[in-house]
Amino acid sequence: MAPPSSNTADDLLASARDGAESDGLRAAVDRFLDAVDALVAEDRRDEAATVLAEMLAAKEKKRGFLFGKREQSALGDRREAVANKYAQIVRNAPPSEGALDVLAQLAAEFPNDFDVRIANAEELLQAGYLLDALDEFKTCKGLHRADVDLDVKLGEVYAQLGRLDDAVGHARRACAEYAKAGNDAAAADLAVRLLGFAPDAFDCSFEAFGALSADLLVKHRSELDRVASSFAAAAELDPARRSAAASKLAACYEKLIVRDRSDERAWQALTELDADTATRLRERLDGKPVRPAAGVIEPVPTPADAHAAVAVQIPEEHVLPAIVPSTAAAAAVAQIAPHSTDLAPAAVAQSAAPVPDAVPAPAAPAAPATRAPAAAGGLAAFAKRKALEMFLNSDYEAAVAQLLRVVKMSPDVESLEMLLECYLVLDKHDDAARVGVQLADAEIAAGNKPGAIATLTTLSKRIANPALEQRRVELMQRQY
Repeated sequence: MAPPSSNTADDLLASARDGAESDGLRAAVDRFLDAVDALVAEDRRDEAATVLAEMLAAKEKKRGFLFGKREQSALGDRREAVANKYAQIVRNAPPSEGALDVLAQLAAEFPNDFDVRIANAEELLQAGYLLDALDEFKTCKGLHRADVDLDVKLGEVYAQLGRLDDAVGHARRACAEYAKAGNDAAAADLAVRLLGFAPDAFDCSFEAFGALSADLLVKHRSELDRVASSFAAAAELDPARRSAAASKLAACYEKLIVRDRSDERAWQALTELDADTATRLRERLDGKPVRPAAGVIEPVPTPADAHAAVAVQIPEEHVLPAIVPSTAAAAAVAQIAPHSTDLAPAAVAQSAAPVPDAVPAPAAPAAPATRAPAAAGGLAAFAKRKALEMFLNSDYEAAVAQLLRVVKMSPDVESLEMLLECYLVLDKHDDAARVGVQLADAEIAAGNKPGAIATLTTLSKRIANPALEQRRVELMQRQY
């Protein structure tokens, strides 16, 4: 008949001690471990920890060849097993100086034992040794790279230290690593849980979701919707942070819509976030000319632009010398042009011929015509639509190929911004710097010099490139 449960642990412990006395502590390790498990089962964890601490402290004398007798652990090669069990028992228990001393010694002795290191980190955290705990959690993260719980712990410690930027920065890097490694579950999990230690970091959370493909967003739709609901309810969120987060959340819903245009929930969510973006996305998917975003003023086309749209390339040997109109003829054309947008190029040229009483300026040879054919506009628009679809589906390599075609045919700020983002995601920093300078030049050409400086300043914080920094400094000096 089995002894009562209340005596089971005591019986096992007595048997283990008898075995240690007769055969030595090393031979009785398994009996002690059985007794410790029984003590834990009886909710006697403190006694179990004490037994293990006594075993770890036990010494035996061994005669050496050179220095006589010396002390060593009586556990021999079983010491690591006992250390691991001790760490499991005391982890998350109320901290004590004795346990902290033992764990510190074990952490130095068994640096790659995760159970020992995590127990040490937890005890240090509970005891208020935040910097020491931070170092231990970093070590644990190195041992278990894919442990989201450790990312959350690191974020919590950073937050307790008042280093919220470091907390969010670590979460952002961890989410990016998970996404790059194909661990979408960990990325989505951390994207939700990081709001526990950084309640306002919605932009970081939505950025993590945005790194997932459309198919993976569908898989983790419930997590995305949960964070989106929290975002909608965050009434006291800083306006700048709200704007940044809303933009990244809208990009997530755009991916879902491009994947499945019948996703009414995604359309509704995107419309509530940014009705203008939703309208432009619908136009883009329908193949219609996309109107500019709110607040963006496009240049008004002139008659010359209208004629240039249908210009064809002319071989250099067939290009006639340029005819410079007289002052009187130019004035006449200027009066006619605003009222006649459908004049043929030949009629304009004829009207601009020099009059007999005018002294023409010396004619200079015209440069070869290099305007793209009319079809180039259509090709650029098609390539841009394809690039957008690939970009929203996180197929950045393919998006780059399409965007390079667009930029070569008809560079615009939106395409350059998309290309820059692709290069940054792909860690192609030299290409990103080159496109960043090109984007800044395009913004300057559009009359947006502050935007150009902001682009280069933001980019220089992410990558170090001499040409990029030189261009930024040049623009800053010209500004003042």
